[in-house]
Amino acid sequence: KSTLMKVLSGAYTATSGELFFEGKLIEKNSPHISEALGISMIYQELNLVPELSVAANIFLGHEIRKGIFVDTRAQEKRANELLREIGIQVDSKTLVKNLGVGTQQMVEIAKALSQNAKVIVFDEPTSGLDFKNMMRISEHLKALAQKGKTILIITHDYEFAAMTCNRVLHFVDEGHAETFPLQGNLPRLYSCLMCQ
Repeated sequence: KSTLMKVLSGAYTATSGELFFEGKLIEKNSPHISEALGISMIYQELNLVPELSVAANIFLGHEIRKGIFVDTRAQEKRANELLREIGIQVDSKTLVKNLGVGTQQMVEIAKALSQNAKVIVFDEPTSGLDFKNMMRISEHLKALAQKGKTILIITHDYEFAAMTCNRVLHFVDEGHAETFPLQGNLPRLYSCLMCQ
């Protein structure tokens, strides 16, 4: 699971196989594979700077990548729009260190949306969340999928997978994976997670 995530992010180069995206063959050794494909990674360890504001975190690195300076007020306005879009009531001027874990996870989602990601990959998104926040994240991810985003979730959380996902990709062993629809296959999902 981690290797797939690292290949998609460009951190690892695949040693075999082919990667297709929207019908096009992707060069395996592309260092910017995630950027080229519009993939955003949200890791288990959140990639936020606690001492910066929500808006600064959402747009961190945008200016560097594009070689431009962005007006702070414009960033705050756009950040507030993104936060409303995903349904959280936080002012973009708030420092990240003053937010709970669930809200920080939502800031990561807003960050992915600010980069116009087509595909968002989550590594164990429920780690450290209570049931209420897990439900909240689940609803937001389903809403993003409804808007045309592709969501990939790496998880060991049966409840979260059952309430959020519609397909399972199970890595059986090295070099062997299986995929199946989740609807009508909850016992199979449970079996996959229990054999880890």
